[in-house]
Amino acid sequence: MRRRRSKSRAAARVEGYPTPPVNRAQVDAMAPVLVPFRSTLNGVTVYRLAPGHRA
Repeated sequence: MRRRRSKSRAAARVEGYPTPPVNRAQVDAMAPVLVPFRSTLNGVTVYRLAPGHRA
């Protein structure tokens, strides 16, 4: 079995999944609510909702 991922899976990882896909405007609008959750090796920052906020 091949270990290679499909392009969509790779793109999803780069975009910071498992968070749902959001466009840049939405991210900027939610900036006060989001907190940087994890920085991956390639410098991509994963965001998640700050504690106390429900999506």
